[in-house]
Amino acid sequence: FARAHDLIGESARAYQASGALVSRADTVDAWSLNASARGLLMVREGRAREAVPILDSVLLAGLDRGSIRGQARAYLYLAEARQALGEVAMARTDFRRALALA
Repeated sequence: FARAHDLIGESARAYQASGALVSRADTVDAWSLNASARGLLMVREGRAREAVPILDSVLLAGLDRGSIRGQARAYLYLAEARQALGEVAMARTDFRRALALA
């Protein structure tokens, strides 16, 4: 898990670097990918409850941007988090939403 934390941090820093030649859309997409990875990593570390707010924010960003892929990824990871928390009905709903978007 330590290497995953390092890679997520490196990616986030690259997009925040002054002089980085990226558009706003690229920056939002990078934030979404990094936040998704961080949330999923937290789930895998047994920190699902902490991951849910992060993954909820990724879902809201995907909805706001109209990103089908971002929404599907967020629902999938939220489902995994909710399953880990024993919230089976909510997990099932999120899995179905992810599949419907895929």
